[in-house]
Amino acid sequence: MMDLIKELQLSLDGQAPQLAALGPNSRTSRTAAVHDAIVARAAEYATSLGIGYGHDFKNRAPGDSTLYVHRSGGKPLGQFLFDQTWMLAHCTGDDGTEQFPISKKLKNGYVIECVLAAESEWNNAASMCDDFLKLLVGKAKFKVFIYNSNEDQIMESMASLKACIEGFRPGLRGECLLISCFLENLGRFHHDVCHDGM
Repeated sequence: MMDLIKELQLSLDGQAPQLAALGPNSRTSRTAAVHDAIVARAAEYATSLGIGYGHDFKNRAPGDSTLYVHRSGGKPLGQFLFDQTWMLAHCTGDDGTEQFPISKKLKNGYVIECVLAAESEWNNAASMCDDFLKLLVGKAKFKVFIYNSNEDQIMESMASLKACIEGFRPGLRGECLLISCFLENLGRFHHDVCHDGM
């Protein structure tokens, strides 16, 4: 299985020159760039797990599940809960009529897990805290938080985010959190990975 966190770091690092060229006031363009970098790894991740990738749950996928992506500004599926969300859905491959016995909900396309939740925030400390706390409250195997700062402020901002994790009583609950800070003055990312128990 691929090391998703490592691959996401490489994808984000590849976007650093574009982010630097866009400048700190291009929030919408920067958000699109970092989420393009993340979604580019989704199909490869699904393949590494031996599951399907896409939005058509009627087509049988290996392993009877399919990974699909919701993202801000994305097509065909827009934002759902987070800027970007990778959902794992049940995929029976039948004619679309198979149901769960008690609820009678259709099995095709039924969400069974949130694999990845990602948020990005640029130049707004108040929104940065709100988005980060939203990630902590949400449940996903992998979480990604992207923001910007300068080299002289990175230690303080990372310590502040880690204090939020420690203060959140359930902690990361077996999840993995990638915190990626784009350093404006250096034009590159600084990454930190947090696990349950940090």
